[in-house]
Amino acid sequence: MNKSAFLILVFGFFCISSLTAISFHAGEKVQTPEIIQPDSLLNAQILYNGRIWRNLNYLVLGDPYLLSNAYLTGSLTISGKTFSPLRMKYNLFEDEIHIPTPSGEILQVNREMVDSFSLWFDNRIYRFAAIPEDSVEGLNGYVQVLYRGKMDLFIKYVKKIKRSDFESRPDKYYQITRVYCVQNKRSYLITGKSDLFNLSKDKKARVKDFMRKNKLHVSKKDPGSFIPVFRYMDTIN
Repeated sequence: MNKSAFLILVFGFFCISSLTAISFHAGEKVQTPEIIQPDSLLNAQILYNGRIWRNLNYLVLGDPYLLSNAYLTGSLTISGKTFSPLRMKYNLFEDEIHIPTPSGEILQVNREMVDSFSLWFDNRIYRFAAIPEDSVEGLNGYVQVLYRGKMDLFIKYVKKIKRSDFESRPDKYYQITRVYCVQNKRSYLITGKSDLFNLSKDKKARVKDFMRKNKLHVSKKDPGSFIPVFRYMDTIN
């Protein structure tokens, strides 16, 4: 029996998922569900269709993950099938989902099969979608979904490694957070009010008036602040 077949057999008994679909809005406060026990060998084969992860950057200061280095409770949809609750991490450096194996190893979930996933952290849920390569100009991989409408609002998180100029100092991870609008299969970087006004085109005056009357202040440091404006632009476009 090869290693892959053995892992699948073991996962059939020790898999940490169930098939209860859960759907929340990003940023909504929720109670973290309790991790429950496995379902079936067939489901384990779908979920664990990946490879063992090796940390090739173990000397780099920090970690490659979003929100926490610890496993978080989450929900993962693969090829239309949802596994939830599930212990998982989101590796930003490699843009991959990690889940634990019963033997204590880390498995990289097959990215080509992932439709979407969610992570619970600090009593909030963060919803992500997978954007296939070449489906949206200028954007691909996993993105956090803030709003979907005529114009979608996404966050793209990335971690990179800053190389040290001194041998005595270690390299370290740093995170980049970018906010994007996606419309007609094109992505537009959103950094502030001016970008919103450019998107609204001939409706710019109405958008400015809406923000002023409702005392709305937007900032890329608080990506959720863009949501009310996107909802309004959907009603006038």
